[in-house]
Amino acid sequence: MSKDCCNDTTGSITSRLFAGVGIDFTNRRRNKLAGIIKIAQLYPNITTGPDQHHHPTLTMILQTNENMGNCPKYITIRRLVREDKQSIHAITMKKLTTEALDVLRACSTAFLVTRHLNTTDSVTRDLGFNHRGGFPGFIRYYEDHGGAHLVLPDYSGNQFYQTVGNIELDPVAGMVVLDFSASHSLHITGSARNVFNEEAEKIIPRVTFITIITIDEAVLIKRSIQFKLLGNEQYSPYNPPLRFLACETARAFQMNDTTATATLVSIYRNSKSISSFTFRLSASIQLPVGGYIILDFSSLLPRHYQHMNNQQPQSINDDKIRTWTP
Repeated sequence: MSKDCCNDTTGSITSRLFAGVGIDFTNRRRNKLAGIIKIAQLYPNITTGPDQHHHPTLTMILQTNENMGNCPKYITIRRLVREDKQSIHAITMKKLTTEALDVLRACSTAFLVTRHLNTTDSVTRDLGFNHRGGFPGFIRYYEDHGGAHLVLPDYSGNQFYQTVGNIELDPVAGMVVLDFSASHSLHITGSARNVFNEEAEKIIPRVTFITIITIDEAVLIKRSIQFKLLGNEQYSPYNPPLRFLACETARAFQMNDTTATATLVSIYRNSKSISSFTFRLSASIQLPVGGYIILDFSSLLPRHYQHMNNQQPQSINDDKIRTWTP
């Protein structure tokens, strides 16, 4: 659950917003909700005796005004059992440490919170709290002179664009990144922006829509997930392949300076199931052992939007890119 505060139009009453999402990790069912915190009161609860313990109790009354069942795409199936743990609060950071990066790389489940604060109409104020999932490593990270940044490639969704719209209107975001195997969580707040088309492809090649969160503050809390993971996690069949940053792929290409661009000039159909493709190379090359080519067929095989396709889940995010080792 996430909350935020804002003053209403009178300037005298504080309306506190909340948003949440419930997920059943055994079957990928989830439900989103949002609304207003009517009452939030913290009561002290002290156990008497030689070993006194302070267990404060938070009592809240929530009024929901948004409820929606959501699609199961990109949710990792896992089996969890309750296990009490003593959390270890790590030092707050501006750039991710090695331990924090380990959590990010292991994460296949994260939650992203955004907000829409209408200053003239309190009815339309709300928070958005959404699940984000993929193969471990689907959230990329880089640092530059502007700070430290998380990069989330956009996956085909329900086309509501709530998170995207919120960021366009109010460029702030929070994220919780979870590593269920180690029971650690990484909490991040920062400024967010959506990046499209050519500008996006400069950051992640062949991806035309990404969201970048520039970190203001990050906190790693070890052993904060009060559950034990049983067995292996089962990743969603809808997960797209991992996409890497341009700066990461550039380092890979620097290992081999034999690079060229191939342009398709003709297709000859040999039979119903076999065709010959002819390419023109930008430079003469000699492919080394282990060399590979990347072919982009997106202009020949355009994608059509589908929300779900249980028979061919990978087709939802198929970018028509193929890598071959000749």
